[in-house]
Amino acid sequence: MNDPKVLLLDEPYRALDSLTKSVMHEALLEIYYRNRSQSFSSLTISKKRSFWDTKVVIMTTRPCKPKKTLEVDIAHPRDYSVLTSKRFRQLIEETNDAVHEEALKAFSAGEKEG
Repeated sequence: MNDPKVLLLDEPYRALDSLTKSVMHEALLEIYYRNRSQSFSSLTISKKRSFWDTKVVIMTTRPCKPKKTLEVDIAHPRDYSVLTSKRFRQLIEETNDAVHEEALKAFSAGEKEG
């Protein structure tokens, strides 16, 4: 964690309450800012939104492949206040719509198979 080249996070916010999650977002953002001048990459797999992302890829249901890629075009530096910005809310809405569409497909496919 002191000098990562790649940071892989699988559901890092899953078991966190809202207060701890906001602190975690800021801690990860600090790591990003400290290392972005170097060759630093991070991949987060999450159902929760993060305000430090630069790109969001929504995956399809079976077969799993990229459905939609969103560039998070919100200026840096960022902090928790970005969560209430108009652009962040637009990105959340676009993400929710794409995820909901895939959830309906998965539910429909599951009912047909069961």
